[in-house]
Amino acid sequence: NAPSWNDMQSLKYAAWNHMLLLLMVAWALWRQRRSPAWDARVLRMVWLGLFLVSWQPFSTLLMGVLEWQSPVRPKTNPGVQAIVVLSGGLNVMDPPEPKVVGALSTQTRTLHAAWLYQHGWRLPVVVTGGHVGGSQYFSDVMEGILLREGVPAADIWKESAAQSTADSARLVAAQL
Repeated sequence: NAPSWNDMQSLKYAAWNHMLLLLMVAWALWRQRRSPAWDARVLRMVWLGLFLVSWQPFSTLLMGVLEWQSPVRPKTNPGVQAIVVLSGGLNVMDPPEPKVVGALSTQTRTLHAAWLYQHGWRLPVVVTGGHVGGSQYFSDVMEGILLREGVPAADIWKESAAQSTADSARLVAAQL
């Protein structure tokens, strides 16, 4: 099946840039098609690498090699004291949207912690993330997500001083 126009429209900017780069390298290769020079071989290797990375079966296999090795989540608590959620970023919105919302990484991590809590891992949920600007903190945004998902406020612990992952690890370890 050839890709439809709707498939092409759904490509993100990075995918369009990737396709444009592939076409530019292919054009450069076509111009040097009879040249046995070293730069033509390098261009061929770059084009082949870009093609393989952008080809769905190869990229799926490449990602699978990394993901298939991840351990299976245990069904019972192996001695965990808390569910710790590291912030991943925030998006500052324009009015009339909310002032600050969690970036996709922050939302995904926080929603997964809420899911764990709701599915038998009734542990304190520690949200960690420091000052964003103004009166906003990463941990406040994450707390709001957890509250909306039904995690009781008494089981949400906030750590609002961390400015890096290393800070989060040190400060959360002190809380536990």
